[in-house]
Amino acid sequence: MTDIMLLYLSNYNNPDYLKERAILAPTNEIDSDLNQYMIQQVNSEEKYYRSSDTICNQTSDANNQDVLYPVEFLNSLKIPGIPNHELKLKVGVPVMLLRNINQSKGLCNGTRLIITQLGKWFVEVEIMTGTNIGPSVLIPTIIMS
Repeated sequence: MTDIMLLYLSNYNNPDYLKERAILAPTNEIDSDLNQYMIQQVNSEEKYYRSSDTICNQTSDANNQDVLYPVEFLNSLKIPGIPNHELKLKVGVPVMLLRNINQSKGLCNGTRLIITQLGKWFVEVEIMTGTNIGPSVLIPTIIMS
């Protein structure tokens, strides 16, 4: 194990250490692989969050949608700016918010957070950067269509 990895593992949930550092990756695929590797190194229980397996029934030919868009296809989509079908998180892992949720509470695009609790319908996080550093906030499940 490298010195950098040992340093990260001893400081992965230290906001002062993390807010001064970032890892840059040239592609989304490398970024995803690197994120999964770093999450595996954290010794806490993991929780999986999955996207919906259906599409909105707004078209006139709703009877054939299950044939045109099978579940496997929907789950394989990788759209920039939207998390993949399966999101694996652990308590103590640093994350970055990708949407403006509540600007008055400091939950803006690019805000860095540390996960403190994983619920069925929410994720509790501590704000690491921005104007509202410190307080814990709840991020609920968000329906997107």
